[in-house]
Amino acid sequence: MSAPVASELAGILASDDRITPEELSFPVYGNYCGFGHGDPTGKTPPIDAVDAVCRKHDLCYRLRGDFDHRCDHDLIENMPDAIASTPSPQGKNAGLLALLYFSLAERNLALGETLFKRT
Repeated sequence: MSAPVASELAGILASDDRITPEELSFPVYGNYCGFGHGDPTGKTPPIDAVDAVCRKHDLCYRLRGDFDHRCDHDLIENMPDAIASTPSPQGKNAGLLALLYFSLAERNLALGETLFKRT
């Protein structure tokens, strides 16, 4: 994780503000960030760089299947630069949460498949 991204994450975690349960749930942001959120065709333009990484991740899942580690790894690699170039605090926070989630999921092999198994 890059130093600016780690610094921002540390700032969010050290904040005096109380975090509500709604803020802990994975947010819906822009046109593509969030579970099951977004244009399935990928034709709607993303609102910023974070949203563009989410769109690329969604399209990768559509191509390779949900929870494909290659898609998750690509998100982990690209999200830090996207966070750095996204001006809005909401966009930065959504990017940080996505980065944190997929970083942890990658370390816990098949976490997504276990948690979100389709029947």
